[in-house]
Amino acid sequence: MGFSPYVYLQYIKKEITLLEDKKSKIEELVIEGTFSKDTYLKKSNEIDAEIINKKIQLNDYENQILNVDELISYGKQFFLNLSNFWLNLDTPRKRSLQEMLFSEGIYLENNEFRTTKISPILKLIENKNDVESILAGETGFEP
Repeated sequence: MGFSPYVYLQYIKKEITLLEDKKSKIEELVIEGTFSKDTYLKKSNEIDAEIINKKIQLNDYENQILNVDELISYGKQFFLNLSNFWLNLDTPRKRSLQEMLFSEGIYLENNEFRTTKISPILKLIENKNDVESILAGETGFEP
């Protein structure tokens, strides 16, 4: 598509508004006597069909965006609460999750779990936590 989904939504809404304006102009032409009632009905029905089509398109697209936003939100919550999720799994599922997140495995060193390669998603979480800790400031500081 080339532009954001929200821009596309605005584009569809603008098209609907333009069609509604077009229908109003046709109504004015009937009032002025430029169009006959038959011509008005034909044009009006064509525009109504286009408006309905655009509204269906708008509704479908809004639902798609909503579903994507919900999935992103769920994904964020899942990964930000990964430790709690892991604690509630049975042993085989814990291993499976570990294999997905730590493809090269984990090992114990000085009573700490280590890995040679961290998952890209965990790097993002780690970076987010670093930024949040910097932005939070020192404890006890009040303006």
